[in-house]
Formats: sequence, structure tokens, C-alpha cells
Amino acid sequence: MWDFETSEKFQELCGHKGSVCTIQFSPFNNNQYLCSGSWDKTLRLWDIKTGKMLSVFNGHTSCVWRVEFSPVQSEGDTNDDQCTGNGVVGGAGYTLCSASHDNTIRQWDVEQAKELAVFKGHENYVYSVKYSSTGTTLCSGSEDKTVRLWDIRSKKNIHILRGHTKAVWAVEYERANTICSGSIDNTIRFWDTRVNKQLHVINGGNDDKGILSIYFQTSKEDRGQQLIYGTCNGPIRIYK
Repeated sequence: MWDFETSEKFQELCGHKGSVCTIQFSPFNNNQYLCSGSWDKTLRLWDIKTGKMLSVFNGHTSCVWRVEFSPVQSEGDTNDDQCTGNGVVGGAGYTLCSASHDNTIRQWDVEQAKELAVFKGHENYVYSVKYSSTGTTLCSGSEDKTVRLWDIRSKKNIHILRGHTKAVWAVEYERANTICSGSIDNTIRFWDTRVNKQLHVINGGNDDKGILSIYFQTSKEDRGQQLIYGTCNGPIRIYK
């Protein structure tokens, strides 16, 4: 990790035995914890203040490509104004999900480093996974060209969204009932999950060669949303 002001490295987290594909900061305890996923098939939880590895999550049988913290605590858990929760790392009620080259998505209890569920249905590598803002559903994108919506309580696949012609590398919720997906087919597609229907398509630039990442940012100037996406060929593009 690096200090933005001095450009100096101030922390190094060592423990994975393969390439690290994904990281995400915890939504609780002022982002004190970091989760990582690796080619060594594990997720690991770190305390960034001490540099200590706190937990290892074992279960995947291939590379872990994406990790994601739940945005809220599960029902029945108390939550104060600071969203600090309870437990050893202050993450009681929070979960993690992970997308893997073993074609599965797995859900984990943060405090216990325990596997809670395995979501099966994709027919090839799973590259991306995202919680809804309420933490009740997941969406995912895969090498099998589909975007899938999952109900967390029932652990069931409730929608399969077809339209991409190549692997789906990125998924995001634009709003509660709208999913956005980016693909190597060089398109970004918007889907209405209420009717299982594609709403519209944004085509990438002629030289982009595919969409690898997407992100929505609320503009402070006009309070509108900006769509930011990263491409296979290097450019980062912004849509308003």
C-alpha cells in the first residue's frame, strides 16, 4: 500500500502463494480491513493497520477472480451509526462473496471465515460478482456469456440474462432493478431484472477491444450519474 501524498510504500501484505487478482476494503470499521483473492484458490482477510493476516478462506478449487463485501449487515444484527458491528473484526453480520474459475460463486461469513453457500449454474469461469444495495441479491458475469441474478436467501438462480456474444467481465447495479454488464464483445448492456429484459446497449470505441471494468459515480456538479469503464486496449472512458 502507498501513501498518496508522499508516494511512499507504507505497508506490504504477504501470504498469498499465487498472483493476487482482486482486493476490496471492508465497509465497516473505517475500511480498516482488506480482503484479497488469488490464483492460490484462497481469500484472505488483512488488518491494514498492523499488516497482519487475520483469516484464510478455503473452498474454491480454482483461481479466485473477484471478492465483494456485503454492503449491509444481514437481518437480525444490530448496526450502530458507525456501521462497526460486533465481533473480532467488527464485521458481525457482514458477508463476503467470491467469483472463481471453478464456475462457482461462494458466500462467506466474515467473522468466522466460514463458507455459507455455493451458487452453481454458470457453465464456465465466473469473472465478476456484485451485491445489490440491500444485500438480498447477487449478480454475476461469466465466460459463458451470461449475466445471472441470484437470490441470497434461497441460494437460487432467479434470472439468466442473455445477449452478450463473448465473456462478461464486469457487472454493476445501476439502481435497484437495473444491472449493467461489460463484455469482451465490446458492449455495455443494461438489463431490467423485473422483466428479464435488455434495456439498451452502449458500444465501446473502435479500438477498445472489449470492456473489462465498469463503475458508476455520482457527479457532484449536476448530481447525475457518470458511467466509467475500462477497456482491453487501455483507454478509460466516461459517459454522462
